[in-house]
Amino acid sequence: MTTKPANHYIDNEKFYNAIVERQALIAKALEDGTDPPRISDYLGKTIYDLCTNLSYWYKFINYSYRQDMVSDAIQNCIEAIDKFDTTKFTNTFGYYNRIAFWAFLRRIEREKDEQYIKYKLLEEIPFDEMVEIQNHETGETHYQSAVDYARENCFFNTKDYEDKKVAKKERRKTKPTIDVSVGEVIL
Repeated sequence: MTTKPANHYIDNEKFYNAIVERQALIAKALEDGTDPPRISDYLGKTIYDLCTNLSYWYKFINYSYRQDMVSDAIQNCIEAIDKFDTTKFTNTFGYYNRIAFWAFLRRIEREKDEQYIKYKLLEEIPFDEMVEIQNHETGETHYQSAVDYARENCFFNTKDYEDKKVAKKERRKTKPTIDVSVGEVIL
């Protein structure tokens, strides 16, 4: 009887051992006063696979800038490659998966900000050029303002975006803070 192979694309134990090995090499390089070594091919491929496969998750797959998200995640994981504490934790996959996840969310937020700027500029442009729109089924042609056409066919609502930003700022103002010196919650 044949068994179905595991669906895991990263071996967490092997990944953890590679991180431990890298940290030993870095400690040796610091003792010798030399430059730290490059990351191994295995670590590079593992981080690439982790970030790429996370981008196929249903929440991220339909973004047009998905490759930018993957690139940001890889960069953040490489920057954090030496920050994993092997004395406390062993779940390297979970650690780097979280780093990639938050890199994806930061990229999405930046792209939404850029999209907002683009559409806000479009709303404020005072031009009256007309766009010729032809119906291929009936052969009719009619003219419409370019701004009106863009507003009707755009999926980004700048008013909603502005309202969400204001609401987010208000939530941050009302969040309780903790006074670390006293240990009390301040409302």
